[in-house]
Formats: sequence, C-alpha cells, structure tokens
Amino acid sequence: SMDQKSLEDRLEVDYIPVSMRNGSVQTISPGEGIVFGVPSQSKAYAENKGLRTAGSNFIPQNRPMPTLEGEKFPRPHSCAGLISIPSKGIGYDSDSSNLDEIYSSAFTITDASLPALDKPPTAKKSAQQQPPSHRVIGQIIDDESMQFLERLATLPVQKKLGKGSSGPPLLKVRVRDVDVQKV
Repeated sequence: SMDQKSLEDRLEVDYIPVSMRNGSVQTISPGEGIVFGVPSQSKAYAENKGLRTAGSNFIPQNRPMPTLEGEKFPRPHSCAGLISIPSKGIGYDSDSSNLDEIYSSAFTITDASLPALDKPPTAKKSAQQQPPSHRVIGQIIDDESMQFLERLATLPVQKKLGKGSSGPPLLKVRVRDVDVQKV
C-alpha cells in the first residue's frame, strides 16, 4: 500500500482535494442567494502552497460521479440560511468545460425562501420523474452567522446589462474558514 505523499512523488504530481478555503463569493442575487465556489483550482492550489503558479504538474480535480440522483429531497428551500448543492453533487452547477473552473459555483446559501431550487432544471421528463435542481445539505444555525449572511446579501454587485440585480460583488469576498457541525 502506498501513501498519498509517495504516490505524488512517484507520479510527479501534487494532489489536494478541492476545498472551500480560499474560495470566494461568485454571485449575489438579492432576495435569493449567494453562490460560493473556487473560481480556479490551480490558483487556489498555488495560494495554498505559497506559490505564484500551480506549475505544470498540477492536475485539476474532475467532477465526482453523480451520487445524489436517486435520493429523496425532503427539505425544501423555504427560508434564509440553507446551504444547497446541485442535485447531482458539487461541481455540476458550472457550465464550464474547463476542469480548472468546474467548482466555481460549488454551493448556494439562501438569503430568503427560494422554491425555484426545488424544481427540476429542465422539462425533458415529467416534473414528477426529475429530481429538483438543488438539494439542501445544511443550514446556518447561529445568530452571528445569520447576521453576516444578511450583510453579505446586501453588498453592492457588478450589474451587467440585462442581468437584473444579480452579479459578482464589487468587493472581493473570500472564504477564510468553514466550520461544519453535526447537530
């Protein structure tokens, strides 16, 4: 059996799982949600290692195999503070074919009720047969984090012609730390 470091040395590659640490806010949609992700795996890797670039040995992580498609989705997007991912799993909300960018829209935190995420993404099959576009996987539970979410949801955004009030924030918002607790 070979450990991760020995395998990396033998293959001359570095492997680091995609992490939300050093991720950023990609889009703020007032009254709906905030989309977080890692816009570039290679840039996040280089930052994590203290390098200017990831180098030629860096290989971005591919999307995982869809694992949630057959599961039931009991929790609706009915309030602020819900943490949601695409129903196929993280990495499937991006339209990018560039592997380095597939985690740019990793998860959404609702800042209001958002029933649109409970609907199927397309109308190919009947709505009864298709899973919803997103699945609730967690919830912000403390008052301090909810107050931060409220402030974050009201940041000014870069408005694009014809895109309404949604867009990337004018200020760069980075994820410094993520604390997950089982309750």
